[in-house]
Amino acid sequence: MLRILTLIVAFGLVLGAATAQSGQRGGKLTVGIQYEPVTLDPHVTGQANARRMLHNIVDTLVYGDNEGGLHPWLAESWDISDDGLIYTFYLRQGVTFHDGTPFDAAAMQATWDRIMDPATASASAIAEMGPFERSEIIDEYTIRAYLRNPSALWLRSMSSAAVAPVSPAAVAALGDRFGRAPVGTGPFKIVEWADN
Repeated sequence: MLRILTLIVAFGLVLGAATAQSGQRGGKLTVGIQYEPVTLDPHVTGQANARRMLHNIVDTLVYGDNEGGLHPWLAESWDISDDGLIYTFYLRQGVTFHDGTPFDAAAMQATWDRIMDPATASASAIAEMGPFERSEIIDEYTIRAYLRNPSALWLRSMSSAAVAPVSPAAVAALGDRFGRAPVGTGPFKIVEWADN
């Protein structure tokens, strides 16, 4: 009996692996939500409903798991100074935004500058940035963040969609319409927003 069960499980694994590899890119994904968000601009919205959707559109520097661990994501690695005031992020190379522009240190700096700009009116994203003071581009794929004071939570905040990098080119091109068609590096992109 055990041999038959093992054979059935093994057959199921092989069959499952074969079907998993035969997936196709493209298509349409329709998502049902409780209510329509006001905006999907990750740096502006404070709505939980929008944030859940945004994690499919944008990627973050680090990934925070359910056990409290932090893992590399758009940042392949990072260093923290002994005094906890300087974070150096080594960014993943070869990543592009949905509009084809590169994700690099300049895009990350533009994202942080946008969040900190009072004109963005970025209340929840500014809260995530906490003691952030400024950034410095070290090279094309290395950026340094300077904090006013040490924060045990700042790196965890970098896993929030609220501070996820977005395409500076799309922000400039779309202006106020960016919240209807945000451009990130996530697995899905907004092609159309159909009002109910």
